[in-house]
Amino acid sequence: VDMYTMLAVPSLIMVPVSWLYAPDVIVTDPPTLASYRTQCWCLLRSKAFFYIVIYQFFEPFVGRISTPATVYVKQEWAGVTHLNNSMFTVASLLLFSLGLYIVRRYYLNASWVKTIAYTTVALNLTDMVASFITIYDVWRNQYFYMGETLVDELPSAMNFVVSTFVIVEMADDGNEGMTYGLLTTVSNLGTPFSRAISNQLFSAFTPDLSDSSNYIQDSRRFRHTVAISYGVSYACAFASLVFLAFLPHQKHDTQIRKHNWPRSNAYAVSTVVMVGIALVYSCIANFMTM
Repeated sequence: VDMYTMLAVPSLIMVPVSWLYAPDVIVTDPPTLASYRTQCWCLLRSKAFFYIVIYQFFEPFVGRISTPATVYVKQEWAGVTHLNNSMFTVASLLLFSLGLYIVRRYYLNASWVKTIAYTTVALNLTDMVASFITIYDVWRNQYFYMGETLVDELPSAMNFVVSTFVIVEMADDGNEGMTYGLLTTVSNLGTPFSRAISNQLFSAFTPDLSDSSNYIQDSRRFRHTVAISYGVSYACAFASLVFLAFLPHQKHDTQIRKHNWPRSNAYAVSTVVMVGIALVYSCIANFMTM
């Protein structure tokens, strides 16, 4: 009870804080649904915006194809307990905050493409070391395994912040919320679509990667199967770097694209069709899996 109280009190405090201190601008002439729809279509017609949509959808779609063995390797082979997992999660959030500060302090003007490329490679290389050492029983220790997640938080924070900078630059006065909503929706849709592909891809592996008894038996053959599935996951993460070609390098590059690149209904139609198909496929595939 005490633990839940400690978690609930800060949330309750935010109610009066938001009521008293959050600025609330009264809109005297709110936009109509028709005008908002027109702004949305105009945004989708932009080639510059279409390129960002391609990146925001396909980068998580390809990069987050991951093996289901991760959960079992963590629980059965690394022996990570629930308490230690929670403690390391809190510590990782603190390091993530440090990473956000480092980006704000030193990397605001760094190339977005290079920053995401370097951090993606660093994240996967460090994860690769801990994972394969655990899979092949070189050293199975929960603190070693979880320590890798702490190391990953700094580049992960840099990757997160830099990848959202482009949303700010793509927005114009008056459509900031719409721009953010569209791009984050596209990005979030990539994850369940990736999960659906992962379910289909890794279900073909034998022995079954989702059967906990295989991890308990811990045969040499099964270790190789798990290692190969991890290799596929890392290959997908590195393959996602190809879509950095659609991402602007910095603010100036984004503004040039917005003002000089053409507009066409074809870009808008392509975006709507692509996102619509991805949504339907993701829902059907995941419901069938459940």
